[in-house]
Amino acid sequence: NTETENMGRLVLITLGLLSVANCLSFNPAQLLSRKFAPSTLETVQPATSRINPWKDCKEQWFTQKVDHFSYKMPPNNVTNWKQRYFFCDQHWNPDNGVVFFYVGNEADVTEYVNNTGLMWENAQRFNALLVFAEHRYYGRSWPFGNKSASYKALQYLSVEQAMADFATMVDALKPKWNATYTPVIGFGD
Repeated sequence: NTETENMGRLVLITLGLLSVANCLSFNPAQLLSRKFAPSTLETVQPATSRINPWKDCKEQWFTQKVDHFSYKMPPNNVTNWKQRYFFCDQHWNPDNGVVFFYVGNEADVTEYVNNTGLMWENAQRFNALLVFAEHRYYGRSWPFGNKSASYKALQYLSVEQAMADFATMVDALKPKWNATYTPVIGFGD
């Protein structure tokens, strides 16, 4: 319907403006002037030999809205749900690091914690905090629990809702991570 389409456009425009505002406040020279660990083939070991994701990461839960864009009541009056993410801070330096944020796709996030080599291979060099967020309706992140597959519940399974989940999570958790002014680099497909 037209009202929903207009709301969707408004949200996308708002997200775009927030992205532009974030870029305008970000000075690339700050990132380039940071002191990163040396990158030589002799000192870099394969990621699999350095990292044990299950020892080095912490499973966390973040409270999300079921619907980021409407004021109508979702099914069964469920307005919030818990989104799973993994927080890996063994290389994190809040003074000169970056946040590597995995934008979860349509699978259990543990598959990506285990297999996202690019993030692991560069975490030490960039003093990065690694965060792996799970996509709504996948893995253990089900907004309506075992009733999430109902027709009424599936209306909240959309790219727009998932992107709003990730943006909300990053915005809310950056202060908790001591990363309020730290660049966030997204990974995923």
